[in-house]
Amino acid sequence: MRSFQVVVALAALVLLVFGGAAACHWWLEPRGSSSLAWTASPTELAPGTSFVAARGSVGGASRLVFEARQWQGGPLRTWVTSGGIERVRVGPQAGELSGTCELHEGPFELHVENADTVARIVDVKARLAD
Repeated sequence: MRSFQVVVALAALVLLVFGGAAACHWWLEPRGSSSLAWTASPTELAPGTSFVAARGSVGGASRLVFEARQWQGGPLRTWVTSGGIERVRVGPQAGELSGTCELHEGPFELHVENADTVARIVDVKARLAD
């Protein structure tokens, strides 16, 4: 009877150790990775033309915070696609426009378009936020 209790106790200890190790591995393993890459942005945009300012992918739900500024012409319009679906459209607005977009797991792109006269772009910024 005593040896049976020892075997059960050892089996419980082994299950506890391996179960704890498996739980730690699952808990500490990254769920997904996120990346943001910039593309070459033109300094001038003809009316009605657009370019992809940034693209990347997210491993889980995230937010993209972005801003586009110009010093001449415009107005500019921006939009974000995530998972092949347009998530947000901002503008047209002259000068500076900014926005936030909820992203779903998968690839995304930030587009900038000139809505009217030739635009000279100063800056496009974007960052991923949790």
